[in-house]
Amino acid sequence: MKTLELQQDRGGKIFLKKLIAETWNELTGDQITKYCAWYYQYRHTVFEVEDEKVVNKDPALFDKMKHLLLMNLLDLNYKQYHKLSAKTLYTLKEETDVLHFLFAENTLTRAPYRRINAPAGIIPFYHYAPGVMLKGVSFEEFIMLDKYYLHYTEEKAAKSLDILCAIMYRPKAKNLDVKSPEWNGDMREAYSPHLIDHRLKYWSSNEIALKLSIYRYYEGCRRSMQTYCPHLFDSSEVSGAREPADWSDILHGMAGGKFGPMADTKKTPYMEVLKDMDITIKNKPSESNE
Repeated sequence: MKTLELQQDRGGKIFLKKLIAETWNELTGDQITKYCAWYYQYRHTVFEVEDEKVVNKDPALFDKMKHLLLMNLLDLNYKQYHKLSAKTLYTLKEETDVLHFLFAENTLTRAPYRRINAPAGIIPFYHYAPGVMLKGVSFEEFIMLDKYYLHYTEEKAAKSLDILCAIMYRPKAKNLDVKSPEWNGDMREAYSPHLIDHRLKYWSSNEIALKLSIYRYYEGCRRSMQTYCPHLFDSSEVSGAREPADWSDILHGMAGGKFGPMADTKKTPYMEVLKDMDITIKNKPSESNE
């Protein structure tokens, strides 16, 4: 985190003093949502994607828009902005460099919101996220999350984004015992594909920026997976995967092995399965050595 101080010219009085994030995981959920709203608004006029990185098409316009983003993240409204002196405005402009991480690789591995209020009336009813780096996600759940992440990434279909969020955020498990030595840190009820449609109404009516903040979380985790399991994600089978059937074929192939029968393999933490697959690919003899 970095401390940002803005001063007025007269008397050097501090106008604003705030901590500002220097990494994705230091951002608050509201800040991530504000960034997503800002990016979504200007995604066609200012930005383009090259080699999975966001680049700007118009440097001058991008500079102004980046300035606006910092204002939003600092909760500066237009009235406050117009009262700033020229010196303070220059300082604010210079400090936009602190946001460079937002335009590099997404390293977000912490859910933007640990819980979200999805009321069925006036009574709060919370849906919870998995832990850091998707802790608590089973291999079966991962298969479906990856399907809808890839669908939205390629096709920008709104329903795919809604389903991604409906899978990830779920009510608290009944009879949850957080003191149990077997508790894995996940507050959510067990994944069930049959309950997804029931929760879509809430997500389909929600703001796009909130849903994109959750999408960014999964994106950051998936990129970390590629670091942890480089041989797996470099394999032709996985790099070309676009449907759950691709991962499902892998699931069926692993069932009955190290992780037990199909039902047990489905419930195995996704990272255990991916790491095991990565090691298997790493140790597989090359054709030249066979």
